[in-house]
Amino acid sequence: MNSTKLSLFCDKVLEIGWLLAVIITPLFFNVYSSRVFEPDKLTTLRTIALVMSAVWVVKFIEERASGRYEVGFTWRTPMVLPTLFMVVVYFLSTALSVTPRVSLMGSYQRLQGTYTTLAYVVVFLIVLQGLRTRAQLERLITVVILNSLPISIYGLIQRNRLDPLPWGGDVTRRVASNMGNAIFVAAYLIMAVFPTLARIVSSFQAILTEEESDATDIPRASAYIFIFLIQLIAIFYTQSRGPLMGLLAGLGIWGFIGLLSLQQAVRQEQTLHRSELVKDLGRGLAFGLGSLAAAGATAVGLYFGTEALVGPESDLPQGIAALGVVLVLLGLWLAFIVNRKGWRWLWISALVLGLAASSGFFAINPGGPLYDWSQHQPSLRRISRVLEAGQGTGMVRNLIWQGALDLILPHEPIEYPPTQEHPEGQRDPYNALRPLAGYGPESMYVAYNKFYPPLLGHYESRTASPDRSHNETMDSLVITGLLGFVAYVWIFGGVFYFALRWLGFLPADRRRVLFFALLGIGAAVTTAAVVPTLGVHFFGLAIPIGMAGGVFLYLMLYGFSAYWDTGKSQPPHPYAIFLTGILSAVVAHFVEINFGIAIASTRTTFWAYVGALVVV
Repeated sequence: MNSTKLSLFCDKVLEIGWLLAVIITPLFFNVYSSRVFEPDKLTTLRTIALVMSAVWVVKFIEERASGRYEVGFTWRTPMVLPTLFMVVVYFLSTALSVTPRVSLMGSYQRLQGTYTTLAYVVVFLIVLQGLRTRAQLERLITVVILNSLPISIYGLIQRNRLDPLPWGGDVTRRVASNMGNAIFVAAYLIMAVFPTLARIVSSFQAILTEEESDATDIPRASAYIFIFLIQLIAIFYTQSRGPLMGLLAGLGIWGFIGLLSLQQAVRQEQTLHRSELVKDLGRGLAFGLGSLAAAGATAVGLYFGTEALVGPESDLPQGIAALGVVLVLLGLWLAFIVNRKGWRWLWISALVLGLAASSGFFAINPGGPLYDWSQHQPSLRRISRVLEAGQGTGMVRNLIWQGALDLILPHEPIEYPPTQEHPEGQRDPYNALRPLAGYGPESMYVAYNKFYPPLLGHYESRTASPDRSHNETMDSLVITGLLGFVAYVWIFGGVFYFALRWLGFLPADRRRVLFFALLGIGAAVTTAAVVPTLGVHFFGLAIPIGMAGGVFLYLMLYGFSAYWDTGKSQPPHPYAIFLTGILSAVVAHFVEINFGIAIASTRTTFWAYVGALVVV
């Protein structure tokens, strides 16, 4: 049946609502308010969510009266059940909170309470219910990409000292753009990078494969490349380590899935045999090592050549050498991909590059053989301190996590201050439930005081109590307990599972069991390796890193398992490039929030992505 005019109008308003949510939340800030950024963004988002909810109710009544109503999803729909479970956990945690009002409405500093969480869920459910056509999906992704452009350009304006606004901090050294914090703007941009990359690949795919290429394909590809480069430059100017780690993880997933997709394309035409594995392994290793050698030789030549021209004091030789490495690797790999060479084994070559990059990362971080050298290289100084735990912001996180661990473990009840109702104070009546249900959203700054490490006062303001752990795993345990931790892992694990399943990398056999086993094993093994060396309080970082590592390990084993499959691979998903972009963005976000804080812009974008992922 056709919808009524009122119902069609409601559909248009709902789409406008989710588009406004992903536009305004990252872009908007109010210099005339006392908080400027997060609370103002979320006040606007909550207003949009309220309007969307009201319009949805009108649509429900209209279509129910005419007998045309269809919900569009049930609890069996992918990602709906973990989302509903999260909502129930938030309500329970709010009811038992040490600060119920703040947990419900949000704190003055962040406004990230249960009310705001419901606004995110509204965006997710409305996208899930209302996004039905390819045109709608294209609009959503286009809006996210275009919205990142002014945010990135504003960062470049700040970097070049052209910003007329009088910021309290130095935004020329580490740009803050529309987020007010260098980490926040980079955290948002890494979620916009991958849809942009997906559009670039789609544009070039059309140029290379379609017999009659559209006249707009090349200009469109050029425009997306420009936006992509501006995004990367802005991320670099933030000098933020957590988002950089997320970006690298996302790029790793993007590249690896892309190369495995080439292997799948080969399997559409022919069956791979076990007898060919050794030969393909040798070719893959040879090309990987060869491309690294070519890139290394180019870097050395460019570095010393540029240094001879500009002198050893300049940072230009390092930049030129790095650019040379990127161009050589990109040129070699694209030449093979475009000419359909090595599609069977290029993913093996990617393992070589990944291993080399990982080895280099650990070599320049504390405890590595190149750590001292890296401290004298300006371009490497920030990334060489990612694993630093004994000084600077690394020490701050170290101490905050120590206090947070004491907070979530069983302990004596927290003492409430005297009130009119309880003149002598009161012991926390729900202390026994805290490990299970947490202290309530936005409650950490209240509950943490008893567990504040004295040494933290030497690094942070002694009058300030941390309101976040700078680690989403630890935060979930503090505010919502074990139940919230389960919801958090369920949601991200669900996104990984469904994206890989729809991309064709999780066949209906034992490999699905293997996938979940590797997620758990990755988290357990990483935790077992990290805890004895760095301390129990680092488990919050070990678990998500181990889960991400489990995803990579599964994909590697999937590539090898193709040689034992007797049948052809399933046809590619019609939205495979989009799905890869969304999965890469979510992986990047997952890694980043465990080095930093989930903010209004990233949470809104995440839930919009999840809704779109399920729909396609």
